[in-house]
Amino acid sequence: MTISGNVYRNLMRQNYFSADLGLIFQNNTGLSEFGFSGQSKVYKFSFISGKILDHENRYFSSYLPNSFINISTNFSGVSYDYSVNGDKVLYSGSKQNFYAENFYFKTTGCNIEALLSIKSDKPSVSLVVPNYFYTGQLITGYVVSSSASGIKLHTGYFENSSSFYFDSLPTGYITSSSSGQVLIGQNVTGLGNFNSKAYLTTTAGDYDQTIITSGVSAPYLNYIFEIDEGSNTLNNLANISLASGDEKVGFVNLNYSFDTNYDSLVPASLPLDISLSYYSGVTGQYGQISDVTITSGGKGYLSAPTIIFSGGFCENIAKALSAASNYFLRSDGKKFTFGSGQPIAFYTPSGSVLPSPLVENQTYYVTTLFPAAPPYFTISATNGGPMFDITNTGTGNFYFYDPTRLASGTALLGSTSLDYDSVVDIVMTNYGSGYSCAPTVIFSGGTGIINNLTPTLASGYAEISTYVKSITGFFDLSTGDLNGLVSYRDSSFVSNGNYSKTGFSLSDSSNVNIQVSYTPSFDQDILVAKLTLSGVNGNLIQKYITGSK
Repeated sequence: MTISGNVYRNLMRQNYFSADLGLIFQNNTGLSEFGFSGQSKVYKFSFISGKILDHENRYFSSYLPNSFINISTNFSGVSYDYSVNGDKVLYSGSKQNFYAENFYFKTTGCNIEALLSIKSDKPSVSLVVPNYFYTGQLITGYVVSSSASGIKLHTGYFENSSSFYFDSLPTGYITSSSSGQVLIGQNVTGLGNFNSKAYLTTTAGDYDQTIITSGVSAPYLNYIFEIDEGSNTLNNLANISLASGDEKVGFVNLNYSFDTNYDSLVPASLPLDISLSYYSGVTGQYGQISDVTITSGGKGYLSAPTIIFSGGFCENIAKALSAASNYFLRSDGKKFTFGSGQPIAFYTPSGSVLPSPLVENQTYYVTTLFPAAPPYFTISATNGGPMFDITNTGTGNFYFYDPTRLASGTALLGSTSLDYDSVVDIVMTNYGSGYSCAPTVIFSGGTGIINNLTPTLASGYAEISTYVKSITGFFDLSTGDLNGLVSYRDSSFVSNGNYSKTGFSLSDSSNVNIQVSYTPSFDQDILVAKLTLSGVNGNLIQKYITGSK
């Protein structure tokens, strides 16, 4: 080849090789240089106006225009030697130890005809692929070599009829201690045995080999975690019957299973957690009037008096509220909860001071959910009326209640000459709810002057029946299979006032039967529970169940 200017070529990375260089200089003027480079180091011969200098700048030969000169050299670690036209000139020179990665010519003011031959041991290079691969997915293989110094891969391809192609090839050096990763794709996906011839061109030369591998189905493990909606009758618990103690029952089935194509992927078990917890609604102490006893029927009633049940919400006392507290707290320290739009009313026992601006026995409406952030709620005289911000209530004791839960009754006068102007009975029209103590019975109006008698007021007292409303008291949760259901209440699967059972698992795919029951008492307040089903792989199902009377 004719050399003019600068020429660089890659070669196999190595530090032990022989090179034979034949040169014809067209003139003996100008400067030129031939050498090997790598790792920022060089080994070179210099040609300067007819003189030849070795790597250590020793003048060892000359050249004439259009005459042939041959230089043979051995490159070996930290040493080198060379011959000129077959005659040994230097037996052991000194150089830096490095891996040669290129050879080069540099010429200025001259042209050269050059013939270069490099001899070294050719390392082994092979493509390693797995015995099987997942069809439709890239195959990960490796190019390995026996070269201690390293080779680089230029190109790679398969024979024309091959089912495979190279998706990516390594770009760095491949050594005896560091392989290079390749990715192989399929032109047409399929299963079964495959063999194909692969070709690799490298800095150490060309290589070819036949690869043999098998395509198999890709593994999968799918979990099924779903409600059989055709079985869902949980809405039955919201049906209104207005009957106390009338148990309502709803069912739902959970389909919990898996699907896989490899036995090795079959899960040992299917973890399952089931809970029923409080979501919304009023809980705690409930009470209603069970009986009213008349201690005195009074005298002189022209008409039946109006019956007023005053108070009876002893736990609903709030004491010394201040701007710093903001919460309505019961006497037992629990916070009151009211739903948005719910009416509330206030009253004061005799001698106490009602905090301003509230008005005694005025019904207000909660305009935001309570408690909320900031930690106070706002009420209005109507749902859209003027607002009352209760953040600075001053001091004093007062009670509040839901006016829709107040008891009511009708007084009956006697029918004989002895009791026609006296109250002989009270017929209850609403026994009320939410009472924590017996209310005061007030007989209002209806009195006058009959036969110059001085009228006297009737009197009496009320008695109440109480119970505690809770998730575990009103709801029951049962789960199981065809062999039967297990009650969480009977089994004491209770945590923090909710039903919960963790650490349970199924041995295999199954349909889990879930039963939720609701048994109301005399109040008509709804109670909403949250049914939570959680399984493997973050599977989660939540259902909100409304219980009503």
